[in-house]
Amino acid sequence: MARNMDHKVLSFDLNKCTGCRACEIRCSFKHFRLINPTKSRIRIIKFEEFGLNVPTVCQQCTEAACMKVCPTKALREDLDTGARIIDDRRCIGCNLCMNICPFGALTLTSEKKLIKCTLCQGDPYCVKYCETGALSYEKVEKTEVEKRYQFAKKMADSVK
Repeated sequence: MARNMDHKVLSFDLNKCTGCRACEIRCSFKHFRLINPTKSRIRIIKFEEFGLNVPTVCQQCTEAACMKVCPTKALREDLDTGARIIDDRRCIGCNLCMNICPFGALTLTSEKKLIKCTLCQGDPYCVKYCETGALSYEKVEKTEVEKRYQFAKKMADSVK
């Protein structure tokens, strides 16, 4: 199934992420009314040895392994945003989706509830409150063009 080009994707610029974790705090507050990063659907992974902070979040995969492996079909696609959504009424907590996700994007809360990014119904809070602009929510083709440009720029800079 091809990704709908009208859908937007959450993307990030590693050069701009400072690791402030404002995205984690805003996400947990938006969904749980708590400032608790363990309830966030986006996580910042710090690589101290490289001075790098990597936002990790559901990539809303076109061929979503989490959806394919779910025995109760508790994951569905939001047709407006393209986000993969968990239906809590159908979820039996088997954690197969969490185990198969190559990005580690599903989280089990202390209440044994699985959560993942829903793109905040098309208006991601993490993007709104990212002060450095490291997170963006853009149409797929804009993201593709920007990534190609950044790659080409790095290649050109390495030749200098």
